[in-house]
Amino acid sequence: VLERGRTSIKVTLSIVIPVLHFTGVGTPYHNDEERRLLCDVLTAATGVLRNATHNRQLTEAIYGANGGTMFNRDGGIAQEGNCVGTLRGRSMLCVHHKNSAHIRFGVGNDGCFAKSLLGTFFCVCTPGDKDVETLCGVKGLKSVGTWSGSFRGNGLNQNLFKDVWKGLNRSCYDKRESENDFRDQLKNLRTSVETVKQKMMRSKRNGFAILGERTSIPCNGTTSENICAAYQAKDGEPYIPWVAKIEGALEELEETAKSINSAPASEAPRKGAIVPNGENEGAALVLQGKGNEEAPGRDARLPPIQRESDNQTSEKTTKGELTGNQGDYYTEPTKRTKRNPTTTQKRHSASCIRPQRRRLFPKTSHVATLDRLAQLTNKTSTTNFRGDDSLSPTSWATQKHSSNNFPHC
Repeated sequence: VLERGRTSIKVTLSIVIPVLHFTGVGTPYHNDEERRLLCDVLTAATGVLRNATHNRQLTEAIYGANGGTMFNRDGGIAQEGNCVGTLRGRSMLCVHHKNSAHIRFGVGNDGCFAKSLLGTFFCVCTPGDKDVETLCGVKGLKSVGTWSGSFRGNGLNQNLFKDVWKGLNRSCYDKRESENDFRDQLKNLRTSVETVKQKMMRSKRNGFAILGERTSIPCNGTTSENICAAYQAKDGEPYIPWVAKIEGALEELEETAKSINSAPASEAPRKGAIVPNGENEGAALVLQGKGNEEAPGRDARLPPIQRESDNQTSEKTTKGELTGNQGDYYTEPTKRTKRNPTTTQKRHSASCIRPQRRRLFPKTSHVATLDRLAQLTNKTSTTNFRGDDSLSPTSWATQKHSSNNFPHC
């Protein structure tokens, strides 16, 4: 305070000290952003799959395909597949190479978990050796077990994956799903996939795009930094198999949606979500099947899995198969019934009226017509017919002929 006469001047000095908040290794919300991005893809993809239940590419993108690891809706492994033989460490399953050396040496595929959306969830959100309080927004995951290892590791624990998936499924569907138009669902799915790709492009290291918080390869789970999924870049961009399958499915479904949008007004679909071809199973929002003993809850949102073997031809989604909230284009074909002559034809005598005879034998007289009809039915001719002028009216009158000798007109 400076005083000069009666004037007082008070000077206050403020020192601003910036305080930075660092999120270090072992943060309570490790890989939470990655979990949110994957959840956006999952909710959008399963929403589309309920209205396109037979889309093979979309099903394989979520649950895995033949030849690789395939998952059930409860998170259990349905098929391990040809995945690097006995080398089933976490890193071998979560790091995907575009040209695997293991395949060339006949060992098998690598990155089998990273090839599907569910497998990527497990690579990013299954606890490793180091303790993380809250991994992927779910607390207490380590209490159910851990998963780590570069080559062999500690094996694949079915119960571990089921418990992890139970928590992740609830976190993905913590909000009520909106009943969007099918075209909006397709748009949301494409947007969520592009967001994941952009996130991974920003985290490229050593030629690999990595999904995980401050991660480094190998993704073996030995530290919290190694809880990740990695994809080797292809032509400068990360090649993510499940993303490629979703994009392929989107191209097909978006084209079908355009054809429905351009349909005539007379073919306008009814309101309400209708399952293709009347298969109500595809619209079930409740987990069904063996092994699901718990009552359906908030996390029971996944549609049934429609799988095909490799030797089966994939069913293409057609205009009749795409329904959703816009209604149904599937119609039963009109069946033609066999004509019954006894009910649809009128019986006539041989003495048909002149127009009917003329339709049978144009430019032919009445006598010639009757004679011709007799010949066609292997009856004895009423006359030795040689021409219209060779038969006189007198001789015709003396002929014995009955209407029973001739067919109906």
